[in-house]
Amino acid sequence: MSTSFAIVDRAMDKSFTQQEKLHCQSHSIRKANIPGGSTNQWRSLHRKPRDSRHIKPADCMVPVKSARLQDSSEPASPRNREYAGAAGSLAAGGLVAILSICLTMYGVASFTEGEPSTAPGSNLDWKEEGCSALPPNSGTKPKNIPNRRRHFISLLQNCKHNNQIPPIHAKIIRNHHDEDPFVVFELLRVCSNLNSIGYASKIFSHTQNPNVYLYTALIDGLVLSCSYTDGIHLYYQMINSSLVPDSYAIASVLKACGCHLALKEGREVHSQVLKLGLSSNRSIRVKLTELYGKCGAFEDARRVFDEMPERDVVASTVMINYYFDHGLVREATSVFSLIRIKDTVCWTAMIDGLVRNGESNRALEVFRNMQREKVMPNEVTIVCVLSACSELGALQIGRWVHSYMDKHGIELNHFVGGALINMYSRCGDIDEAQRVFEQMKEKNVITYNSMIMGFALHGKSFEAVELFRGLIKQGFTPSSVTFVGVLNACSHGGLAELGFEIFHSMAKDYGIEPQIEHYGCMVDLLGRLGRLEEAYNFITTMKVAPDNVMLGALLSACKIHGNLELAERGDVGSSFILNFLPCLLVSCTGTCSPVVLLFNVRRI
Repeated sequence: MSTSFAIVDRAMDKSFTQQEKLHCQSHSIRKANIPGGSTNQWRSLHRKPRDSRHIKPADCMVPVKSARLQDSSEPASPRNREYAGAAGSLAAGGLVAILSICLTMYGVASFTEGEPSTAPGSNLDWKEEGCSALPPNSGTKPKNIPNRRRHFISLLQNCKHNNQIPPIHAKIIRNHHDEDPFVVFELLRVCSNLNSIGYASKIFSHTQNPNVYLYTALIDGLVLSCSYTDGIHLYYQMINSSLVPDSYAIASVLKACGCHLALKEGREVHSQVLKLGLSSNRSIRVKLTELYGKCGAFEDARRVFDEMPERDVVASTVMINYYFDHGLVREATSVFSLIRIKDTVCWTAMIDGLVRNGESNRALEVFRNMQREKVMPNEVTIVCVLSACSELGALQIGRWVHSYMDKHGIELNHFVGGALINMYSRCGDIDEAQRVFEQMKEKNVITYNSMIMGFALHGKSFEAVELFRGLIKQGFTPSSVTFVGVLNACSHGGLAELGFEIFHSMAKDYGIEPQIEHYGCMVDLLGRLGRLEEAYNFITTMKVAPDNVMLGALLSACKIHGNLELAERGDVGSSFILNFLPCLLVSCTGTCSPVVLLFNVRRI
């Protein structure tokens, strides 16, 4: 019995390619094998779309009656058995089976499991080619939204630079996900983390009806970029939109209020916290404590702290820091003593606060107690302890801390290395400071500054100047502190011409306006060389008002060189002392050295 079939002849029309003609001629099937099916219906299963680059499900999904295989006396070839199995699947799977047959015939992997196809040339190949996943001339949105949403979120999470954001954003728009709140939220978050807050603001402004999570993401980004005022205004915009803020939005705006010292707005947010019943939220309580502490409202800060159900170490550390910031050592010590389980951060805050308030001896005692409690210090703790050693000149304790670092594998980075150099320099061991500097694998401006200041302190002016030149050769930009160190070195070494050259290069070459410390170094330089009139003229032409340290240096130079006339000038001597006398009487840290110097000059 002949196996030829009429579909072979009909396949010779223009819509079939030569490959399809050969396919149909060599692998024909009886029409009787698919009862109820017409020749046109079967041909529609074989026919490719005219645009062979796209395989669209709509081209294959034609209405076909339920199919069943009939017995055939003709022996089945392997290809016949393959099509017979495919036809049998029609009865079980319906339209899904038809779609699978089409994809199998043309070498396209099935996407019935919900994942986008990545077959080359497919219109679902949007990951590689970046084209729209929608069929041409289709106005409907894609149906596999969760898969593409996960894909876009994954792309955004892998962004390492802000230049990568616009191309991904373009893909999001082409695939109609620019209104997906999950994708937009991740887009705003990534823009904020990569310091593209302007781009994030534009995205937010084009978002219709943003929800509270999108507001929170942008508020957090504005706070992260130090745009505190904009963050507070955006929070009020959210409130005016009848949206109810959650704990994350409130925590972000409280941080903005604290950093901006916006106590009034912070109190308003606090009242909203009480209305919304969020006063028991731990993060909100900590932010409220920070807000009132930064703004100096210690009674409110302590009230919020005392009302906490559990005063954890984080909130206690916040209170300790703000008490120390305002010189309230006793109150900070009281809060510290109430903490039952103290961690490294808490111990470090206590040591740092005592050092900043001139209690270096107590700071070292706290560090010893920390060792007894077997709490491991971190890099910040080591730096604070080294600062205490520098203030006290405790070289032996500083050396013990250095050996402790080596024993416990604490890395000699910029932070710790600079503190070690400063400690050895101020404790009189400049050679060890230089060895630490040379041992550091990587150096930055801070470590150079510490070493330059150490050389200047020990009178090694030429070494300080050479190190300053080496800093510039290494490609670093000197800071204001760098110039204080090198000018101080020029002063101690009597390098007047070089000192003036470096002084004038500050504004000319580096755009750094001289401050009172830099002017003071120049006055001290001229005074040491006996060029008192030049020093006096330098003071009168300064852009800033002289302080007692600068005038004290000039009076000291007048005493050394016996220039009573200059010391008795009204704008240098008595008039200066009268102007500063109220400050000296009011300030607890004031010094009477200019007065003593003036009287010493008169005794010459």
